[in-house]
Parts: sequence; structure tokens; C-alpha cells
Amino acid sequence: MKNLHAYLVCLSLTMLLTLSTVLHGQSTDIQTQLDQPIPIALSDTQMYHLDIQKNQIAFFKFEQLSSDIVIQVRDPEGKMLMEFDAIDVGPEWVQVLPNRDGAYQFVEYPYEDQKKDGNYQVTLEKIITKGPTLSAQLDQMISYWAEKGYLPGFATALVTKDEVLFQKAYGYASVPEKQP
Repeated sequence: MKNLHAYLVCLSLTMLLTLSTVLHGQSTDIQTQLDQPIPIALSDTQMYHLDIQKNQIAFFKFEQLSSDIVIQVRDPEGKMLMEFDAIDVGPEWVQVLPNRDGAYQFVEYPYEDQKKDGNYQVTLEKIITKGPTLSAQLDQMISYWAEKGYLPGFATALVTKDEVLFQKAYGYASVPEKQP
């Protein structure tokens, strides 16, 4: 299991990014897999790792080319934090907002109703420094996807029992007219 990790690139003095994947029982350097189709059989489970600091946010795009996959994000202890499965094929946008430094895991497997082997593609879109507050971090995540054109119009609010902690609208109310 120790040999499943391969160092990819040193992104900065404060962060070392390591990604690896398990393909058909073998370790493959993700550097050879980024931004190109990755085959996944019905019985496959594949895993990547990202070493990230708690003051960062990582954005990924898992493009489901011909396979509906489920993506789980696990913390450095292996505890599942989130699961992503939005649509049959097309993009799954994944972001990691870590609560501590360490190797976060991405586990991919075919959706249970998948009938055939397929392909997907992984892109590490961006890593940014977290904002100082939860509201700033929420704004960073939504703004990023809105700027990429993935959210043409979106409004959000973060509310407690008595107080609105955050509220903001993004993009367009009318996309064809480009009306905010």
C-alpha cells in the first residue's frame, strides 16, 4: 500500500502535491493520467491522493466521458467527507476544503446502475488560499465555479436561527440578455 503514492510536482514551498491512482491493481503516476481519458471497468475502484494544507482549497473537474462515476472525498484518516454524483455523464465538479493538513483521498467507482466499462478524465483546475472566514470561503468556491461558466446564475444565503451570515447573487438572472 505504501508504494501507491507517487510525487507529482512541488507547487510551492508550503505545499507538496502528490497524486496517484490504482488502475487494475497497479499504481500509475497521475501525471500520465491528467487531462486524458482514464478507463474504468465495472468492477474497478480507483484512488487519488492530494496532499493539501488546511489553508487551501482545491478544485477538480472529473469529466465523465462514457462512464457514470461516483467520487468520494476522504480525509487523511480515511473518513468520508463528501460524495459527488450529480449526473450520468458530463462534469462532476469537486472541491476540497480541508480542515487539517494531510493527504486527502479521492475514490472513484462506477455508479451502481452503470451497464458497461467507460472512461473519465481528471483535471486539477486550481488550488487557492482559503479566505479568513467561512463566508469568504463560500464566496471563493461559488465565485470560482461561476467565473468558469459552470453556474450561469446562482444565489445563496448562509443563515442561522436569527441571523443572515452571508448572502450573495452570482452570474446572470437572464443569461441570453446578460442581465445581472
